[in-house]
Amino acid sequence: MANRKKQYSRRDNINGFLFALPWIIGFTCFSIIPLLTSLYYSFTEFNPVKDPVWVGLDNFRYILKDPLVIKSLKNTLFMAFVSTPVNLFIALLLATLLNRSFKGRGIARTIFFMPSIIPMIAATMVWIWMFDPTYGYINRVLGMLGITGPSWLMNPAYTKWALVLMGTWCTGTTMLICLAALQDVPKSYYEAAEIDGANASLCGSGAGLSGDPQYHQCFPVLYASIRYHQCQQRRRIQQRGRRPGQLYFNVSAVFV
Repeated sequence: MANRKKQYSRRDNINGFLFALPWIIGFTCFSIIPLLTSLYYSFTEFNPVKDPVWVGLDNFRYILKDPLVIKSLKNTLFMAFVSTPVNLFIALLLATLLNRSFKGRGIARTIFFMPSIIPMIAATMVWIWMFDPTYGYINRVLGMLGITGPSWLMNPAYTKWALVLMGTWCTGTTMLICLAALQDVPKSYYEAAEIDGANASLCGSGAGLSGDPQYHQCFPVLYASIRYHQCQQRRRIQQRGRRPGQLYFNVSAVFV
């Protein structure tokens, strides 16, 4: 019996490795090797015609003296600490809305996910047209509201915010991940969150898990409560000697 389980486990590991092998090869060839090659070239004087010449840290000393480097770092930090949280918030908000039961939910999910499969070049051309200061639809809408639209892609004060707006348009993949995480949370955790004192500020209004309008559909951000129940389940597993799969539900993918 034990040998058979061991054989099945070894066979599953081999099959899993074979299924992951194409991705591993692609990741190694197109990510790891270029990364290491770029790291090596950063210490050399690179010329496509001649062989690279080792110069040590001279390239990094030159970079630190370039005034554009500080500006580039500021722009990178802006996109990392502003664009990324905004995109995650929009994706989580859409996932929460689409997690509810309403008519046409499947069509709504498809509509919100479709921008993620549009080719980047085509999407960029559309956004360039929409950001046009004269004929773009964004400035037209602002003009209807009595607001003079800026030159989105020409004024440095608005260029980064235009890129943030473009990024929020392609949050379909992140939305699906958040939606899967929300649907993976068992009902008992929602009920436990309500018992622990989750109110309207932590829960979404509307029909809850039981369909009763009096219920609140709790938002799974009470990570401490979830971790508590996980520890309790692990303790019961150790005491009863059962396999983790019988009692333990991994909800580490819950977004907080």
